Amino acid sequence: MPITFEEFERNMHESGSRLLQNLRKELIKSALRMEGRSKQKAFSQFNNVSGRLRQSIAGTFGYHRGSPTAFLQAGGQMGGGDVFYARFIEFGTKDPPKPRLVYFGKEDGKKIFRWVKRGIRPRLFLGRSVAAEQKIFPPDLREAVTAALVGGRIA
Repeated sequence: MPITFEEFERNMHESGSRLLQNLRKELIKSALRMEGRSKQKAFSQFNNVSGRLRQSIAGTFGYHRGSPTAFLQAGGQMGGGDVFYARFIEFGTKDPPKPRLVYFGKEDGKKIFRWVKRGIRPRLFLGRSVAAEQKIFPPDLREAVTAALVGGRIA
């Protein structure tokens, strides 16, 4: 039985809404999987003394330039704690030109200082989590969001 143009238009609109709802649901699940993976000690490959860096990791859903996007961030601005050194753990640092004395906090009421001779090696815990997620993201939706997952700034 033929349908009217209005019925066809309504069906197309509803199918688009269902696609966006499914995409939103998958991106939320993806963001939460990336967050959980990044917080795992075995995956992140860094020792976290205070737990603030792991606590600052947040995976959320939003829109970037009008496209549905899964965001993964460490260091604050998305509901996590403000941890200024998140970028140093993710991307690493250069070796200092000469050893320097660095304050590491307090233990038993005493200040702790250590000589630092090398820079921080990059852990890429967020970047590796995004790469792992791209492999398991539903194939039928992968092409629609690959650019959003890769193209977003990870910091």
